[in-house]
Amino acid sequence: MSAVDIVELAARRAVGFLVYVVVALVAISIPLLAFESPVSQAAGLLMAIYVARWIGRRLVGLD
Repeated sequence: MSAVDIVELAARRAVGFLVYVVVALVAISIPLLAFESPVSQAAGLLMAIYVARWIGRRLVGLD
């Protein structure tokens, strides 16, 4: 790998991580604001965390 490849990979992972953080914060806040019952909030949080992790791994390039 050349230095350019390493810098490109590092930049891609850094940007992917920042986008992941934003997606995770938005995904986690939606169930907390949308649902009133604790059970619905918990189910929504679990799904939001799962989706955010999947999106984040795709953006960072781990999948």
